[in-house]
Amino acid sequence: MADEGGEGHGHDITSKELVALNTDKDSATVIGKYHGVRGLSNVLGSDPKRGLDDATIEANRAKYGANRYKQVPPKSFFSILLEGFKDPVILLLCAAATVSMVV
Repeated sequence: MADEGGEGHGHDITSKELVALNTDKDSATVIGKYHGVRGLSNVLGSDPKRGLDDATIEANRAKYGANRYKQVPPKSFFSILLEGFKDPVILLLCAAATVSMVV
């Protein structure tokens, strides 16, 4: 999908490059390699004003994968409790409480 800014520049982009652009906020690469936001939009088959159409969304999902974070299972209560006892200050306070109860 070409916009008023011109034709695509024939580049292709990998999912790793997309992650790097987003993570590093690497505007120099966007400007240099893709000739700005419009060029990157053309490579991705997007229009800066209208966004993506349904067919492009499905094609991008097939190519790059779903736009979701990996689900990390929550920590259990007991693992959090055990982590707390690795802290030297907590161990010192538990020792002081034990001595206090004995005395």
